[in-house]
Amino acid sequence: MPLQRRHRGYAPLQKMNPSVSAYHLILISVERYIAIVYPLHYETKFTDRTLKCAISAAWVTGILVAMTWLVWLINADLNRCVLVPGQFYLLEAVAGYIPVCVTMFICYGRIFF
Repeated sequence: MPLQRRHRGYAPLQKMNPSVSAYHLILISVERYIAIVYPLHYETKFTDRTLKCAISAAWVTGILVAMTWLVWLINADLNRCVLVPGQFYLLEAVAGYIPVCVTMFICYGRIFF
């Protein structure tokens, strides 16, 4: 069995960690923003239940974004070097990294300025 066929299922697992980490950065930014800008409302907004739901949502979203890689591999030609089309990388940037950057710029911008 060729190496490409055997190991193509591991690629979404490799993409899952950066995706989940990116969504955790959003959670940390929003949490720090609320703690600094609205310190008296922090206890009411961030209960154990809301934090568990937010962390679960970050994991689910990160896993789903990483698993979109499998969609591109369904009809991929394994004899070619480029298995994933360019649209995936656009989707990865739009769904994975642009929200992190925008959220961090807004939250930390409002904290410091």
